[in-house]
Amino acid sequence: MTKRILAAYATREGQTMRIVGRLAAHLAAAGHTVEAINLGKYPAGGDPTSFDAVIVAGSVHAGEHEEEVCRYVTDHRDALSQRPTAFLSVSLSAAAGAESGRQRATEQIEAFLAETSWAPDMVEAIAGAFRTSAFSRPWRWMLKLVNRMARKDLLREGWPELTGDREYTDWAALERFGDAFLDHIDQGRLARSA
Repeated sequence: MTKRILAAYATREGQTMRIVGRLAAHLAAAGHTVEAINLGKYPAGGDPTSFDAVIVAGSVHAGEHEEEVCRYVTDHRDALSQRPTAFLSVSLSAAAGAESGRQRATEQIEAFLAETSWAPDMVEAIAGAFRTSAFSRPWRWMLKLVNRMARKDLLREGWPELTGDREYTDWAALERFGDAFLDHIDQGRLARSA
């Protein structure tokens, strides 16, 4: 049976938008109707009561998820609690090779869920991208300096390289997440992943 799925997201450099677009295409290929809404452009977002299921996606900057995502979840928490939901947290922490780096991604998600008092059915940390080309010349210079100064600490914790334009998103893992979410909707299971 075809479901109407909302994918509400916020993005800064565009990687979360790419992730949601790829996930929406995957869910649509499975026969569902997916509407993606950029909360940065449409702060009120979609009304969750018009959908059978909702995925909320946000990226982490300076250790926190976007304000638009926090506001949307807080404003619609009751409606979200009445349907299958998932939260996608996009961060560089999720790309870290060492456990301490990945633990940071988990802490960022826990902080977001505590701040919004939301309990989605599924949660997934997914690696984003780092694009120095998106920054102004002074910012690129400062990032290069910070990267040089903290390189040993970052590498020891398994952080990805913070130079140039690099994408760390695991697209196959994203599609597996989408399949698991569809299984959850179809079978009505309350599964949680992290």
